[in-house]
Amino acid sequence: MDIKEAAHTDAAAPTDADTITIGGSVARRRVLVAGISGTALSLLPFLGGRASASGRNNSSTATTDPTAGSTGGSTVNGGGYSGTGDSTNASSDVTIGATDGTTGGSTAGTEAATTTTAPPKRPTDDDIVLLSFAQAVELTIRNLYDEAIKAGTFEGATLETVKAIREAHEAYAQSLSGLLGRIAPNAPIDALFTSLQGDFSGKLEDVATAARALENTAVATHTDIVGQLIGVDGSALVASMLIVEARHATVLATIAGVTDLAKELASDGEPLSPSDYAK
Repeated sequence: MDIKEAAHTDAAAPTDADTITIGGSVARRRVLVAGISGTALSLLPFLGGRASASGRNNSSTATTDPTAGSTGGSTVNGGGYSGTGDSTNASSDVTIGATDGTTGGSTAGTEAATTTTAPPKRPTDDDIVLLSFAQAVELTIRNLYDEAIKAGTFEGATLETVKAIREAHEAYAQSLSGLLGRIAPNAPIDALFTSLQGDFSGKLEDVATAARALENTAVATHTDIVGQLIGVDGSALVASMLIVEARHATVLATIAGVTDLAKELASDGEPLSPSDYAK
């Protein structure tokens, strides 16, 4: 074999050594190609799943027509994959808003919502009658304290205390007038005033005892009224009034000479009613 033939043969069929030394890059290319091919094969299920999921997402529609056959609601794709990456997880599709109960999927809104009606803020017609009576009671109490103050029954700090109580009742009457507006009676109950007028003049202890009894009567009356009122504004106002009037009764018990705490806090008033003074 001449030199040319030998050279041609060597070029056509390289030895293992040539492949390793000279063709090292060839070996690396073969390994790289094999790795890319294996990676592509391993990604086929994932890519196929993504394509399948994309197809389902694009094809899913929301049915809002309440007459839409037995499906009765819109179908929402939940992603198309389970926790293991299974792209065939059909259980992730959720049916929402079914109204006919014929689908087997999860449904929402199958029970009627519970509705509640809040009470009105403004007084109702029946409330107006009760609140007008409460205002008349307050004006009557104010006038009775005026009788005691005019008679000179109280002096010093005790007089200032009684004046403060009197002004509280006037303020309550004004608050009720503001709530009722033009229909407020703005007048006392003459029959109630006449029946108690004599008790608000005389000895200090006797007047204080009568005033205490009147405060307890006001507490009982307003408590009864609160239990009948519907409007929130009226009931809140009257409730705030009766709490302070209960304190008035305790203070007046002390002025009357009561030293037993249980007796100072006792309340034995009987509620008044509009029907008691109906004309």
